[in-house]
Parts: sequence; structure tokens; C-alpha cells
Amino acid sequence: MPMELFFSQFTDKGGRTNNEDSVGISEWATVVADGLGGHEDGEVASRACVEYLMGRNMPDVIDNAAMHRLIEEVNAAVWQTKDAAAAPSNMATTVVAAFVKDGMFNYFNVGDSRLYFFRNNKILFRSKDHSVTQACVNMGMITEDQMRFHEDRNKLTKVLGTDRNLKLGQEFQPFPLLAGDAYLLCSDGFWEYVLEKEMEKALKKAHTPQEWIALMLKKLQKRAPEKCDNQSVVCVFVD
Repeated sequence: MPMELFFSQFTDKGGRTNNEDSVGISEWATVVADGLGGHEDGEVASRACVEYLMGRNMPDVIDNAAMHRLIEEVNAAVWQTKDAAAAPSNMATTVVAAFVKDGMFNYFNVGDSRLYFFRNNKILFRSKDHSVTQACVNMGMITEDQMRFHEDRNKLTKVLGTDRNLKLGQEFQPFPLLAGDAYLLCSDGFWEYVLEKEMEKALKKAHTPQEWIALMLKKLQKRAPEKCDNQSVVCVFVD
């Protein structure tokens, strides 16, 4: 039987005056982008990123080379939007995007928007942030849990829209999806307040992606302060 994907999404401005996150779902791609720059410029950058990926045709293959081409293309799309702005802008955006083709899965990320991939209701892996705190974890200076509210939490090392020749020194290798797999893409305003064990526990209880999101939002809403960041998540069930 052909594989089916079931989707749900949530995005909210949180305690901010506007929502600079953008999300997108198509037949072959799911995307979350978290805009940076303030004064609504971040919203413009994240929307340009999502609109480009939603409007692009599916690559013939979704291998590592294709992921890096997409990163170059979507970075160029953000720069095109930036160059066309009426006034000088420091707009930029993070992005995490997941792709499915012929039963194969791949993804890429830039910045600290994340992908969490689950198998047997447990996290199989998560994407690695491009941030100072991720570098500190990699060097053993802090733990994963300490990333959430570290003093350097907002210092990103890679984003779309700051370097015209953005390159990432990592590989994104495709792998086959299995029935029962699940994954979520989210901005930092979501994962800051929902712990990984809580994601797993909610997944085990949920029968649909909508239920999964609802259970996780209960945790987020109990913890998030009044002036919290924008919050976005896309959840996917594989059947």
C-alpha cells in the first residue's frame, strides 16, 4: 500500500506584537521559518523563504546535493526580497524543511529552528542548531538542557539572508520512512518550552497530529512567560 502522511500545524505570535514565523505544507515539503530583524522585516524574510519552497517543483532526487542546492536557492530568494526592500533592511530568517519522495525522507536546517524525528514513539534524532549554544554542547561545555535558557541562546552562527554565499559543512542523507514514524518541525519559541521527553510522551498518547500538537501546547502554555517569542510547529504522522 502507498504511504500516507497526515499533517497539522500551529503558529501564534505568543507575547509579541506580530508573528515573524511562517509555516508551509505541500505534497512534498513541510517548512517552518523564524524571521529575524524586527519591525516586521523578519516576517517578510520568513514568508519569502516559505513561499519559495512551497512554489518550487520537487527535485528529481532528495539527496544531500539536492538539499544544499535548495539551501543556496532559498537563501538567494531571501536576498532578492532583501535587495528589493524600499529601505535598507537587516532581515534574515532561520529555516527547517523536511521532504518526502518515493518513501524517502530528507531535511535541511539553517539556524535554530528544529526537526525532531521519532520512531517507535522515541526521538531517533534531532537537527543540530547553528548557534553558539550548540557549539558549546558539541564541545562538552554545557548540556542539551542548558541550551534552552543560556545567556548566549540567541546568538546564531548561520541564518538565511546574512551571507550571500551561505555554505553548510554538513551532510543531509535521505533514508526510508516506515509506517508509524512521526516528525515535527518547530521554531525556537516552541522547543524552548516543550521538553523532548514531553514530546515523546504526547506522541505516545496522540492518535492524530492535531492531538499531538494540543498535548504539547498544554506544556508550552504553562511555562511560556507573558512576553514569550512566536511559537510555530508542524507535526506529521506517517501511515
